[in-house]
Amino acid sequence: MGATHVGLARVARPETMATMRVPGSLARIAAVVLGFIATGPLEASADDAGRPALHDATVLHDPEGRSVTLASFPGRWQLVYFGYTSCPEFCSIMLIDMAGLLDELGPLADRLQPLFVTIDPERDTPELLKSYAAAIDQRILALTGSDAEIRRWAALFGVGYSKAATGKAAADYTIDHSVFLSVVDPSGDPVARLTHEQGPRRMAEIFRQLLQRE
Repeated sequence: MGATHVGLARVARPETMATMRVPGSLARIAAVVLGFIATGPLEASADDAGRPALHDATVLHDPEGRSVTLASFPGRWQLVYFGYTSCPEFCSIMLIDMAGLLDELGPLADRLQPLFVTIDPERDTPELLKSYAAAIDQRILALTGSDAEIRRWAALFGVGYSKAATGKAAADYTIDHSVFLSVVDPSGDPVARLTHEQGPRRMAEIFRQLLQRE
């Protein structure tokens, strides 16, 4: 699956546009003026809030109801994105980039498990998640859980999100959220954050570089 490639901007740390929650109109302006800031390999630190650990026992579930933890894919890298199916801005773009990265990798894609974690379990039913992810790429595994479980996973990856009301009804809201793909190595360390501006080809180059460090 192809995707439009745009320029690359590199920063040393993740405190960038990629980690900001950008609401609707501001997001559209920021996307045009700044693009999505792309980050390369991360330097781990003891106080890094985005550091997951494979021993974390928090369980999410795939659309078939199977339990999934951070240790469910032994020996494989993980590519994780947090979003929701009714996202008006970024989520479909980021999942298309994810699929494009897998295509760019060719046979190496078998070493990478792509995950789409909903941050909207109230509206994203298992059936909706399954069809949404499959419509983009059948290799993407969608995950859901309770609000507490999802927030636990999100905190492990340094992902923030919050609801923004759009009407009076309980279901009338969008969600402002972080926008990046997290690359996690087989030992459970987050080693890169990837964003739209890199494009799938550059993302694949970064992943190949990470594989060479094993």
